[in-house]
Amino acid sequence: MKLRTKLMLGTQLLLAAALALCCFLMVRSLRSTLIADAVDYTATEHGTLEVVVRKVFAEGSNETKSSLVRRAALNYQVKQANMASDVSTQYILQTETDNIFNNCGINAWQALVSADAMVRAGEGKDRNLRYAVVRHEDRDYCVMGTVESFMQEEYLFATARDITHNMAYVRELTVYYIMVGLLILAMATILEAVFLYGMLRPIGRLENGARLIAQGEYGNRIEIKGEDEIGRLAGSFNQMAEAVERHVADLEQVAEERKLLLTALAHEMRTPVTAITGYAYALRCGKLTEEQQQEALDFVDEQSRRLERLSDKLTRVITTEGQIECVTIYSGNFFAVLWRILRPLAARHHIQLVTQEDGKEFSGDMDLLVSLAVNLYDNARKAGASRVDITFQNGRFAVRDNGCGMAPEELDKVTQPFYKIDRSRNREGFGLGLALCQNIAQLHGTSLEIQSVPGEGTEFSVQLSVGRSGK
Repeated sequence: MKLRTKLMLGTQLLLAAALALCCFLMVRSLRSTLIADAVDYTATEHGTLEVVVRKVFAEGSNETKSSLVRRAALNYQVKQANMASDVSTQYILQTETDNIFNNCGINAWQALVSADAMVRAGEGKDRNLRYAVVRHEDRDYCVMGTVESFMQEEYLFATARDITHNMAYVRELTVYYIMVGLLILAMATILEAVFLYGMLRPIGRLENGARLIAQGEYGNRIEIKGEDEIGRLAGSFNQMAEAVERHVADLEQVAEERKLLLTALAHEMRTPVTAITGYAYALRCGKLTEEQQQEALDFVDEQSRRLERLSDKLTRVITTEGQIECVTIYSGNFFAVLWRILRPLAARHHIQLVTQEDGKEFSGDMDLLVSLAVNLYDNARKAGASRVDITFQNGRFAVRDNGCGMAPEELDKVTQPFYKIDRSRNREGFGLGLALCQNIAQLHGTSLEIQSVPGEGTEFSVQLSVGRSGK
């Protein structure tokens, strides 16, 4: 997924969540306000019903009347109050099991005595005045009522206020907010796409610049104006490109110089060899005076010394020489590095790689010893090995393979630069791997020991200086 798409999705999700939260809070606030107004008005209407019901209760407390007569009196009084009330207001009189008067059909007892009903704010608990918003037959009502006990029987007298218009307004406003939110989200998406296109366009230039450099166009530069982060990134990228270009130019110059040096050395070696050959023939076959013979010998000696110096220079070009700084290395860390390098190679070459170390410390140069191990593994691969064992025991580092092995007469030659045992079959490399391994071993004050049996395999080993046990 592209960065532009990720940014758009992330910001749109955040914007959608913010809009949804705002719509929810506004609708909730409006609904709460409208319900509060309805509750206040319903409480006013309910006061009329309370007066009527309490009057009947007061009249029935001084004389003995049957429950049926009492209910008839309540029914009549509530009916008269309902006829005199607002058209949107309905009165309800119930017991737990019977409806004494109920024109709207709402079960007020269930609505107000349930746990969802709320006590009106500011009212005393002794009145037990409760209210609830209920939906009945596709209409919304604010129902408020009080439960009173009279003559060992509980009566619920309630007022139901039709607030369908208010709740419909809330629902319409909710739909309106949703539509406006979607419109805002769509417009924000378009504006954000344009904005991100302009903001991320320089990143595309950076990507193209990196691709061109990867293709070898090191002189490519990115022209991005501005002092923001992308502008500074472009400047850093151009500095990196300049550094890469200089580094590549330096490498090309060094390679060219080495090529010229080797060409010059080869040319210079040809001259003394030709001269030595000529004078040697003259000394062997020609009739020279004693003075001429001495002159020829002096020339051969001079050209031989020159050839020796040229050979030494050539050796310095193709081999590693100098002093190294040895440090203490824990064999576990060393083998961990080897495992990370060689394991994927062994898997790709279908070679079984086995390592074993005794957890001791030794002295050496980590990078050079890793290079030694990698070259020895590569030599085993070229020898057709299917298994390579790398071990470290008591300072002896060894690499053993089950490849084709080497003849005894080859063992002293394989560490020579450019030497290949079978040039007709082995066309990989230049024959410098084992020469480099020998040189690394010598820099560590030891030598590369070789044991090989034709057809069975070869073992290369070096003896390193051992320190204390590493834990």
